[in-house]
Amino acid sequence: MPTLLYHYSSLIVHILAIATRLSHSVESPSTPLLGACPPVQASYLPKPGAQLYQFRYVNRQGRVCGQSPPFQFREPRPMDELVTLEEADGGSDILLVVPKATVLQNQLDESQQERNDLMQLKLQLEDQVAELRSRVQELETTLSTAKREHLELTEQYKGISRSHGELTEERDILSQQQGEHVARILELEDDIQTISDKVLMKEVELDRYEYLAKASTPSPCFRWTYLLSVSLVSLTLHNLIQGILFTRGFFLPALVHLS
Repeated sequence: MPTLLYHYSSLIVHILAIATRLSHSVESPSTPLLGACPPVQASYLPKPGAQLYQFRYVNRQGRVCGQSPPFQFREPRPMDELVTLEEADGGSDILLVVPKATVLQNQLDESQQERNDLMQLKLQLEDQVAELRSRVQELETTLSTAKREHLELTEQYKGISRSHGELTEERDILSQQQGEHVARILELEDDIQTISDKVLMKEVELDRYEYLAKASTPSPCFRWTYLLSVSLVSLTLHNLIQGILFTRGFFLPALVHLS
């Protein structure tokens, strides 16, 4: 009960202070009211009940200048405790006396609003995270495909490099063989030219023998000598050509002299 009386006495003190200020401002508006606080005994307060009360502001002439809404005195509940709030309004200090339940409700509303804002922000962030994860997954898929293509291209490049090396080696071998063949062809051409010159000389010699044979009456001995010379020339030419070709890796059938 002393706690209840203390709260109500504080409330009434503030209300009476406001009423005193109003009454003084009605009587003499130019006179400021500073620190007006009439004393109120706790024993003067009514007991809690259903009876309605009302504050009326009366000036010295007995005229009612204002009145408060009807109210009751009752036992306070835990959430009906009063708290004071100080606010600055236009440079003058205002002391607000409000129920603690109102303050807590306001704080609860603010917390709920902040929670709703945070939940909304959380949902937005979750959407962004999901979008980023999807993007990361796409990039990982693209990267995996690029790596696979890179490996395939690397293998193809290695295969092409091996083929190029083999072709280069084969080309070098063919170039070497071509050089050897060209050199052999040149040697054969020289040998053929040599043989041709010798054949020409033998043909000239045979023509001379033939001319001599026609110019004079050939005896059997001369005819036999002529045929023997022709056979020896043919055999010599054949052996010469066969020897040259044998040194070059070619072979000719053996020439048999038929008499």
